[in-house]
Amino acid sequence: MMTRRQPFVLGLLLAAFCGHFASAQTTFNGSALAFRSSGSASGGNVTLTNDGYVGTYITLAAPGDVTVAVNASGTAAAGIAPRMDIAIDDNNASFDVASGFNEYQQTFSLPAGTHFIRTDFSNDPEKSSRALTIGGLTVNGATVVNSNTDSLALAAANSYIENVRKGDAHLQLVGATPGSQVHVELRNHAFNFGTAAADPSGGVNYWQANPAVGSTAYTYQQLIKSHFNMLVPENAGKWAEDEFTHDVVNMSTNDAIVNFAKQNGMQFREHNLIWGNSAGSPSWVNTLLTQALAGNATAKADLLAEINERIAYYVGDGVGAERARDYFALDVLNEGLHQNQFRTIFGDAGLASIYNSVAAAANAAGADVKTYVNEYNVLQWSSNPTTSANDAYANWYREHGEAIQAAGGQVDGYGVQYYAVLDSTANQFNPHSPARMQQVFQNLSLTGKPFELTEFGVQNQGSPSLTDAANVLEDTMRMVFGSPNADTFNMWGFWQGAIWNQATLGALVDANWNLTPVGQRYEQLMSQWRTDLTLTADRNGAIDFRGFYGDYDVTIDGKTYHLSLDKGRPEYQLIVRLGADFNHDNVVNAADLALWQANFGASPIGDADGDGDTDGADFLLWQSQAGQITSPFTTAAQTVPEPVAALLLGCVLAPTFARRLKRASPHS
Repeated sequence: MMTRRQPFVLGLLLAAFCGHFASAQTTFNGSALAFRSSGSASGGNVTLTNDGYVGTYITLAAPGDVTVAVNASGTAAAGIAPRMDIAIDDNNASFDVASGFNEYQQTFSLPAGTHFIRTDFSNDPEKSSRALTIGGLTVNGATVVNSNTDSLALAAANSYIENVRKGDAHLQLVGATPGSQVHVELRNHAFNFGTAAADPSGGVNYWQANPAVGSTAYTYQQLIKSHFNMLVPENAGKWAEDEFTHDVVNMSTNDAIVNFAKQNGMQFREHNLIWGNSAGSPSWVNTLLTQALAGNATAKADLLAEINERIAYYVGDGVGAERARDYFALDVLNEGLHQNQFRTIFGDAGLASIYNSVAAAANAAGADVKTYVNEYNVLQWSSNPTTSANDAYANWYREHGEAIQAAGGQVDGYGVQYYAVLDSTANQFNPHSPARMQQVFQNLSLTGKPFELTEFGVQNQGSPSLTDAANVLEDTMRMVFGSPNADTFNMWGFWQGAIWNQATLGALVDANWNLTPVGQRYEQLMSQWRTDLTLTADRNGAIDFRGFYGDYDVTIDGKTYHLSLDKGRPEYQLIVRLGADFNHDNVVNAADLALWQANFGASPIGDADGDGDTDGADFLLWQSQAGQITSPFTTAAQTVPEPVAALLLGCVLAPTFARRLKRASPHS
């Protein structure tokens, strides 16, 4: 039975007791570093013959400069030297490493906390003779904690969340009265917290417009709007659902989910273009797959033609509805190694061509959509599906995307599925582990591409408790939100009435809409990761605050304005009142000039400069502000995601549903 971990500081103290801490200036041989994804060690050195990394942790008691120096030697291939990156959080320094050992150094300004240092070799996706040898790593200005533990992984994730998922903002509220109260509230995270969207089933259409208050569809929709900011179709985007009968395309459910997402300011992630699992493709496609696998060249050509037809309606064809405009990410190939039919038929070069066709269609549609690979058994039971070799760093998965890339394909990111099994017998050699997540996430990150936790659930296998499931949810959310290259955490269903029946343990609400311990933990985390402040405008009508990146509601004088807090941008301005807007209709125009003229020298109605009278100075202000409008505002704000425990506890609804989504395997 799993138990909650002690505070992270205890793990650090234990590490110190065991001798893992080093002084403020420390040198480790490459082979002594706690993380090594691949390669071989000899004489204190580590040689990476393919893309990979070594790494460790550092801690800072206070913000400061940290200098990292790596002693390294490179072996070039095809006239290209190995590229070495030194990465900490979002900071990255790249070096082309020459032959013979030399020192490569970079100074980073870091906040207090725990940080992961990754030294990687990142430019050999083709697996040439190019190689990188790392002799040693020296750190000045921080304490090295050379250990690979869950507590350190979570501590580093928490440091990243606190320091890098947030930013400082100086907001100038033009026209605001000094001393005014300003309410600043996060409405929508820039990071994606999503869920799989259920198919209509059991007579319930979850995506109907304006469902009756208290109905199943209504409550389902309300929970989505209050807890998530992203949707992905569970089944509605699969080929078997979209073209069950050859050349008869029906994406009505998928489109309804897209429309719901758009209407509620949510992101939409599409899943999936092609999938080798028989449940993911219609029977007529499975026939072509079988024939092509048997060597039938005509079937192979026909299959490719059908894929291109699917791309036309699924992504865009330059003629009709360009669906890709509504996607921010798309799983092009799903489980391409575990369900390897498409890879066997087309090879990496053929897959590269399919990825490029998708990218070209999206570009032609004017869509900004990233093309993904997506796989399972990446964090538990990670072994190469082709060779069955154990691989705790999931090199096989990174190399899968790299192979398509090396063949010329546009692979923009990696999707990771995680259906945690907590049974102590089943997972004794592959337990749930934040430390293992760190290994894998850093390995995927060396590609420089984003990764997403695309499917999360907790399986019912064995007898884990709901507390165990809540702990796993928290660990996983912290590790994903706390990883530099991650941008999405997606639950594969959240309600026990619409979730894979082998993973109901991880549901946020039970079949009767009651919040589970897992749901309580989810809401606690989302409450921690909110920004909700009441501030006072200074004498210049400005406020300063620090908040999570995303979309905000800024309320002043009874009006709520929209603000997007973006990483790397500290200065903002909202126009809340224009001095020359004499009739208060939020625009300065001829109507205001007429008021100025009518009140010149007679009344302060045309007073733009606040001196109590209407005179020529006010006209000059009107002239300078003519045509300006106040910043967009709304009279009602919605915060997404936000806990709605009162709704859950108060619902008395129609019959409990034992419905289960269509699912042919533990993965989709």
